[in-house]
Amino acid sequence: MLFSYNWLQSFFDKKLPDPKELARLIVGHSFEVESMEKSGKDTILDIAILSNRPDCFSHIGIAREIAAILGYKLVLPKTKAVKSKTAVAAKSLVDVAVMDAVACPRYSAKVVTGVKVGPSPKWVQERLVACGLRAINNIVDATNYVMLETGQPLHAFDWDKLDPGKTKAKKIIVRMAQDGESIDSLGDKKYELKPSMLLIADGSGPLAVAGIKGGKRAEISQDTTTVVLEAANFNSRSVRITSRNLGLATDASLRFAHGLDRGQILGVAERLADLVVQTAGGQVAVGAVDRNPNPAKPKKMALNMDKAECLLGAAIQTARAKKILESLGFSVRRGNKADLDVVVPTWRTDVGIAEDLIEEIGRIDGYDKVEASAASAVVLAPVKNYFYLWKTTIRDAMIAAGWSETRNYTFVSGKDCQDFGFSIPDLLEIKNPVNADFSIMRPSLLINLAKNPAKNPGREILCQFEIGKVFGVNRRDEPTMFAGIALGQTFFEVKGALEFVLKRLGIAGFSFEPAKDGGAIVGGHLYDPGRTARLVSGKNRIGMVGWMSENIAAAIGMKPLVIFELNVDVMAKMATRANDYRPISTHPLAIRDISVDVPLDTLSAGVSDVVAAADDSKLIKSFEIPADPYVYPDKKTKNILFKFYLQSDSKTLDSKEIGDWQLKTIEAIEKNQLWRVKTDSVKKNNQ
Repeated sequence: MLFSYNWLQSFFDKKLPDPKELARLIVGHSFEVESMEKSGKDTILDIAILSNRPDCFSHIGIAREIAAILGYKLVLPKTKAVKSKTAVAAKSLVDVAVMDAVACPRYSAKVVTGVKVGPSPKWVQERLVACGLRAINNIVDATNYVMLETGQPLHAFDWDKLDPGKTKAKKIIVRMAQDGESIDSLGDKKYELKPSMLLIADGSGPLAVAGIKGGKRAEISQDTTTVVLEAANFNSRSVRITSRNLGLATDASLRFAHGLDRGQILGVAERLADLVVQTAGGQVAVGAVDRNPNPAKPKKMALNMDKAECLLGAAIQTARAKKILESLGFSVRRGNKADLDVVVPTWRTDVGIAEDLIEEIGRIDGYDKVEASAASAVVLAPVKNYFYLWKTTIRDAMIAAGWSETRNYTFVSGKDCQDFGFSIPDLLEIKNPVNADFSIMRPSLLINLAKNPAKNPGREILCQFEIGKVFGVNRRDEPTMFAGIALGQTFFEVKGALEFVLKRLGIAGFSFEPAKDGGAIVGGHLYDPGRTARLVSGKNRIGMVGWMSENIAAAIGMKPLVIFELNVDVMAKMATRANDYRPISTHPLAIRDISVDVPLDTLSAGVSDVVAAADDSKLIKSFEIPADPYVYPDKKTKNILFKFYLQSDSKTLDSKEIGDWQLKTIEAIEKNQLWRVKTDSVKKNNQ
């Protein structure tokens, strides 16, 4: 925001430091000065005002900051009182009706008669141009000048162009727009209005879009002799939304969108009327029409100086603190003991607690005055959040396994729940949902996860997981779950990723058991009963992994996927940080495939356990099942292909040692009369 150095100087009797030094002081105590530029005999400062300090969107606001920093007395412009006995009363010329006190908390109107529209004085034009505004005429320039001076946007209407109504006092109405209304704005652009937009209107229609832009119908012209001066306060949210919907941003909308002080409205209106008389002649009507149903009340708070010194880390005299606050416009008096009773001016909307007052003292006094010192308090290490650690471990392990994390909405629709087989009465419904698609708290992460492949067309492989809470009408604990879907992956590939996660968590003794149904696991009906395993560890049921039910897949228009959902709360209780570190073998791996025919109900884990028990030399480092078992046409037998990785920690394995291991493994497998090793896999290994 641009500020004129010469204009700032006009608020002081003492000479200000040169612009460069002044900028340094402002940066050190208040705001960042982004640039300085010479403009004739003036210097323009571009100051980045913080969004919570709308009181400084004005020259007076910045001058107040400078006065506090330098200890100078602030000299504000004085408004001349109306003393003429011939002056008419403002209320006899204009009336105001505010139809929405929330959108417009305060509206004041002053009237000046007998004005003569023409160019503004040179000093007004120079200051406007210096701050980036164009000089138009003495009435409009006066509104812009006072806005830059006080931060309060203003507007002027030609009184003669207002709807005459039924009385001499012409009526201004502050109301919402009606369907189909439009306005021709200053600048000859037409805007279509919506019922949510606040207007300034009269009996004939819109005069201005409140807080944003004036209309052409009552604009100031060379023939104007009587002006109605508007000073109002508009709801910041209302102005912001209207400005965005219209695609129209102005200096006024920028200021209103940040929330302005409605306590200064009447004083600013009087200042504007006085400047209009100075630059355009005329006479100010007595009084003003001021609609202020809920006057702004200054906040009162107590400031404890002991607390202030503790927070600032430096001693500060009570008298010094009092002087600083008073220089910023606060009213201060001594209270009980070490307290100061402070009244916060209405323009300081950012000050709400005692710590804000302490910050004001610290920044004006100078943080550079706080001496460095060692911490006097004992610094304790934070308590380790192991649950967060385990969640992070799960996330990192899955990403290392090649999976992608996703985050879906916490809400689902009733239709989604029905498609996935959940009963609506058993779910947690939202009383006031945003829309029907977000009416129920998700009972399972899989509902949204399973819909993701359809959002990624053309992907042959898609492995996604999510960690988050699920909800149910009888589940007050809101468990944290870990779920995933795998497109283009086998059951055993997904199982391998989960085993990797469990090992990272240090969970031992887990196993995958056949699951004919979901048992106590919520969402068990999502799985194909014949191709699903329940993950357990001792008596703890962790979750399920398997193929999605064909009925569910058909209901959502998907091919069956491998899915899983595990309980993170249960996993976190079993996880351990204990690690068994072993040196990495420097000797190469040997790979051997063994293909085994087994009855259809035989678990692959049963075969691998037999092989592991027969491995006396502990050569097996790991194994995998690279593809789903092949089921023979008789539906009684299946073939499982095992890929074993052999390695010794002390030597490179020769062919005899590998062959002996292979023969011993085959012998152990075929001790079960129903298990048979396919000889072609053995021949392939020996080639």
